[in-house]
Amino acid sequence: MSQKTFILLCIVSISLFAIQIDISPDKDSKNISSEEISILIFNMAKRGIVIDKQNAKKYILENRLLANTFLKQHKKVPKNILINEKLHFEKTLADAYIQEYQRKIQLSDDVLKSYYLTHKKDFFTIRKISFMPFYFDNFDKANDFYQKNKKNKHIQIPKDHQIFSLTTDRIDPLVFEVIEKNKPNRLTPPFFYHGRYVVLYIQQNIPSKQIPYKDAKESIRKILLQKTAVRAKKELLKKISDDE
Repeated sequence: MSQKTFILLCIVSISLFAIQIDISPDKDSKNISSEEISILIFNMAKRGIVIDKQNAKKYILENRLLANTFLKQHKKVPKNILINEKLHFEKTLADAYIQEYQRKIQLSDDVLKSYYLTHKKDFFTIRKISFMPFYFDNFDKANDFYQKNKKNKHIQIPKDHQIFSLTTDRIDPLVFEVIEKNKPNRLTPPFFYHGRYVVLYIQQNIPSKQIPYKDAKESIRKILLQKTAVRAKKELLKKISDDE
């Protein structure tokens, strides 16, 4: 069961030392809110996955229908799933409480700028490459396409072809090695990749560059707060202990 489906199915009551979770099937499993769709799109984006509202709704609905059917058939959630989700939910709430506490910490512009100046090497954009793959069933077809178009700097992009624009850390090492050996606005010689022959058209190569301070401020704030998270956790635990 996905985390989203689990949270939507559960009724949570908090006792002094633990979270007690009771799970039951939804009465209206087809009722999906705009908030649920927005949260799913946001969480997918953090994982590098782009999904539109229609497909997000379909994703939630499918999981919810399957989860509801499981609950109706088995009457209860397997203990290992329940414990795993319970621990995950507790961790999520604990992190949220720590972040709420940290928001009270005031970081002046001088502090943020000082960190930036002493860590400038850490604030660079990641080099990005745009490329378009052409797939072929055999080497002869791939090589024929390459030989006919290798001198053409402006390849006509078919409607059904997707252009990838990725930072270098997200490009498969084999694909990146091929790109590095070739120039922008050119085709690469064919190479074998995942069961097919591929010719790449390298459209654009955007180099890494220094991120200015004004664009790095929020990232620095998050870095500094993250560095204080352990201390904040200890302070909160001590406060809870003292209040008991």
